[in-house]
Amino acid sequence: MPAHAGVNGQPSHGLPTRDGVSPSCVGLPAGDWPSITDFLVQRFPAITRETWLQRMRDGLVADEFGVPVTAERPYRGHMRVYYYRALEDEPRIPFEASVLYQDEHLVVADKPHFLPVTPSGHYVQETLLVRLKNRLGLAGLAPLHRIDRETAGLVLFSVRPADRDAYQALFRRHEVAKHYEAIAPWREGIVFPLLRQSRIVEGEPFFRQQEAPGPANSETHISVLEARGSWARYALSPVTGDLLDPVLRLVRLLETPQDLPVLGPLLERELLYRLLTGEQGARLAQIATAGSQGHQITRAIQWLREHYQRPLRIDDLAAQVNMSTSSLHHHFRAVTAVSPLQYQKQLRLQEARRLLLSERCDVATAAHRVGYESPSQFSREYSRHFGAPPLRDVVRLRVEASVA
Repeated sequence: MPAHAGVNGQPSHGLPTRDGVSPSCVGLPAGDWPSITDFLVQRFPAITRETWLQRMRDGLVADEFGVPVTAERPYRGHMRVYYYRALEDEPRIPFEASVLYQDEHLVVADKPHFLPVTPSGHYVQETLLVRLKNRLGLAGLAPLHRIDRETAGLVLFSVRPADRDAYQALFRRHEVAKHYEAIAPWREGIVFPLLRQSRIVEGEPFFRQQEAPGPANSETHISVLEARGSWARYALSPVTGDLLDPVLRLVRLLETPQDLPVLGPLLERELLYRLLTGEQGARLAQIATAGSQGHQITRAIQWLREHYQRPLRIDDLAAQVNMSTSSLHHHFRAVTAVSPLQYQKQLRLQEARRLLLSERCDVATAAHRVGYESPSQFSREYSRHFGAPPLRDVVRLRVEASVA
C-alpha cells in the first residue's frame, strides 16, 4: 500500500529505508479491537505479541502521520500503520540477478529462479528489490509488476516515484503483454493448444492468491513449443481483461437466450477485434492469410477434424493443402507439437471416449465409429493414451463425476 507523501515527496510516516528495506504497510479497517497491538497480533498470527511490543519499544512502528505506535495505543480504523519486517534466520538464495538496462526512469533486471521480487514470508534481504536497492543505491526503487518466486524472467522497476503511476497504468490497461515458458511433463492425452480458465481470489495469508470455485476471472492460452521424450516446453500467454470481458458476457447470454440473436453477433465481432488487435493478432493474421504456411496448416487441421474416421495418407493430405510431405510434417509439428497421424489418433480417441461416456456405446461400436477396424488395437491405443482400458476409464470418470 503506498505511503502518504510528505515534505519534498518523502513519506509522512518518517521511517527511513533500512538496509534496502522500506517499511511495510497495513491498513486498519473499521473494527472494535481494544488496541492497535491486538489488531496486529490477529492480522499477523505468525508474529508474536512480544515481537510487536519489542518493535514498538525500538521505535519501528508508526502511523501514516509519523506518530509512534505504542503498546497500549487505542485502535482507530481507516488509518495506515508502518512497520519493519525482520527475520532472525533468513535462508540465503545462491542465485544472482542481472541488470539488463538502467536509466533515470527504469531498471530492468533478469530475475533468477527462487528469488522473490519483494519481501514476503521468509524472505526480506533475500529478495530482488532489496538486493537491487543495496547494489544500485536507489532507495526509492519499486517494482512495476511481479512474478512468482519460482519463475525466472524480466522484472521492470521504477526509479522515480513521480513516474511510477504512468508505468503501472500500462499494466492496469493491459497494454503490456506477458509471455511465459514452462518445462513440464508431456501428456499425450491433451490436445493443444488449450485454454485454462479459473477464478483467482485472495488466499491465506492475504498476500497469496489461490484458485476458487465460481465464474472465471482469468484465462491463459497454453501451447507446445517442443516435446522431447516425456517432457515438453510450453508457452503460456495470459488473456487480457479486454478479451476476457466480452467472453464472459457472451457466456452469460446463455442465461437469456432471447438476447442471443441480437447481442451474440455484436460480441463475436468485438472478440474478433480484440483478437486481431491483441498480442496474438499478427499470428492470427498469418494463419488467416490465404496461401501462408499457417493458413495451410489450419486447412490440414480442419480436414483432419472433419475426416478423422478415414484412413490417413500423408501424401494425400499434403496435396490437399498444396504442401510437400516434408514441409507438412515440419510445420504441422511446429503448430501442434505432434505429427498429423498422432493428431488424428488424438481426435479419434477423444471422440471414442465421448461416445463411451455420453452415448454409452460398447467398446467395439465406439472403435468402429471413430475409424478403428480392430477393437483390440483400439483398446491398446486407448490404454496408452488415457492410462487405463476403455471400460475401466469410463467407470472411473463416472465415479468421479458422481462424487463431484
